[in-house]
Amino acid sequence: MIETIRRALDTKGNLRVPARDLAPRADLYAVGLTPLAAIEVMIEIERQLGIVFPDRMLVRDSMASIEKIASCLNEAVADGSHPMAAYAEAA
Repeated sequence: MIETIRRALDTKGNLRVPARDLAPRADLYAVGLTPLAAIEVMIEIERQLGIVFPDRMLVRDSMASIEKIASCLNEAVADGSHPMAAYAEAA
């Protein structure tokens, strides 16, 4: 999951440094992430992982760091926002 986040940041985030060089808690906005780029990163992660971020996660803080993005993804999967969650509930 972390590598997916880093790839999305590298392709859509327009950061001043490669995502691999950032600590999990590094402030992404401090290294160049803009609100528009944050949306593009979020959409790219949704596309790559086949998930949907719940509306409550569509806030600036959700994209503030790699760690925060991963936390949101874990929560989205736990909340059933991931297609595989529906299969797990049916089983």
